[in-house]
Amino acid sequence: MVERHAKGGWHGGVRPRRGDELRDGGPRDPLLVGLGAAIRALRVERGEISQEQLGLDSGVHRNYIGGIERGERKPTLTTIAKLALTLGVAPSELIARAEREAERRGASWPAPAQHEDSQHPGWPRRSR
Repeated sequence: MVERHAKGGWHGGVRPRRGDELRDGGPRDPLLVGLGAAIRALRVERGEISQEQLGLDSGVHRNYIGGIERGERKPTLTTIAKLALTLGVAPSELIARAEREAERRGASWPAPAQHEDSQHPGWPRRSR
């Protein structure tokens, strides 16, 4: 294990990477794993686009794309949109593919909450 010592350096000379806590064999978020699988599948569908080429075209670093595809990273909505648009799909389609992939891998989702005001679920009702 790499630890920081009192003088500010890292024992072993290597700074730990973000996301290493997932390398301990702990469970990964099924939606993140599904997102990675969906991105990988789209890269293959689009003619075996490499992670490096996707990174160059989208402005997202290739190493970060690799982390997303392994389910180790939590990309922002902006990053998801960049990747989706570069791959030729709407961000909503990429997320829908991620959900389907996660469900295929055994994930389940809670039922949506029922609200009185169906036009604006989740919004507080105004008193009149």
